[in-house]
Amino acid sequence: MFPIRRLKNKIFIVLCLPLAIACKQNPETFAIHSPIYPSGSDAVTFTLRKIDGNVSEVKLFEFVATVNSAGDLSATTPETEIQSWNSPAFPLTFTKSTGYGTNKLVTYRFQVKGNSKTYNHSISFATRPYPVTNQAVPVYVVGNQDNVLNLVFIPDTSMNNRMNLFYSSVGSQIDSTFHQEDWVRRFRSSYNFFINPVTAIARDFDSGLSHVLPSNSANLSFAQGKVILHFHDIRDQAGSGYFSAEYYVRGTMLHESGHSLYRLADEYDANSASHWEEADFPNNWDLMQKPQRRATIKQQQMCRKWVVRIGTVFVTIRAPCVLLVYPLIITMHPVEQEYCIPCCKQATNSSFQNNFYEKAYIHFNIVLCLW
Repeated sequence: MFPIRRLKNKIFIVLCLPLAIACKQNPETFAIHSPIYPSGSDAVTFTLRKIDGNVSEVKLFEFVATVNSAGDLSATTPETEIQSWNSPAFPLTFTKSTGYGTNKLVTYRFQVKGNSKTYNHSISFATRPYPVTNQAVPVYVVGNQDNVLNLVFIPDTSMNNRMNLFYSSVGSQIDSTFHQEDWVRRFRSSYNFFINPVTAIARDFDSGLSHVLPSNSANLSFAQGKVILHFHDIRDQAGSGYFSAEYYVRGTMLHESGHSLYRLADEYDANSASHWEEADFPNNWDLMQKPQRRATIKQQQMCRKWVVRIGTVFVTIRAPCVLLVYPLIITMHPVEQEYCIPCCKQATNSSFQNNFYEKAYIHFNIVLCLW
């Protein structure tokens, strides 16, 4: 198996070279709406931000459908252009002041014209109340569930009387965690986000108890990650596809989703169950020689500088990593809450194991910036 894996990695690099060159010619933008799960009467603001590159023109379209109790859709309007910008100054915003009404599924599309091509951000969200009972509600959906990573936000019982705060925090976590973490944001077109209508109970890790799952947990099996957002102060934990996080803490969300979505191990000195070595792209090693064997001569020099022993394992400390020192996560400034390079590699491997060409492009970029 080892030679085959190495061959596949080399193929990734060869295939993605033209993709990497082409990508540099086009801008990098991302879209979000607020509120993330609006009521029928809420005004909805659409925002497009630019990270890099030149944009000459942007158009915004909307398509609105009605949802019945079985989840079936009936179109209420054709797709309509609602705003356009020439030579735009970012960020771009447009507010639908009248709202969309209840029981609706709204799809909006930013059409972005760059230097050499036109591309689209197409995102769907539901308005509340959502008529399909006991099912996860789509609040930021970009693709088919079978082709992307799916994450469901679940309210803890401590949020029962704070649901507006819960909805707001979901939007903030999507935007600040998954759209602005330096590496994860590159894959924002590969994440769907949902809200669960049924509560769960987040348990403190130190209690030795597992989370109490929502009564509709069988309906959430499609999702690779399920996060219970809570209001009270506990030590969070991940297991069996579920993890918990404070409603307002970006670092905890990154740390626990690292375990749940990407199979990243803890990098601080913890019990042996928190440390493991993934086959392809580990972020923990049991021997120093393992990361050195994977490196070039130049990289080996960096290995000796940056890979250190913590407890019983070796980890890289080249940059602050949210998997490194758990107690510091909640006190670190948000811009410092990022994944280190080995974690980025494993996150990529987990995210795109079913998408050969996109994984190839990202793999190539990892090789370029690894050390």
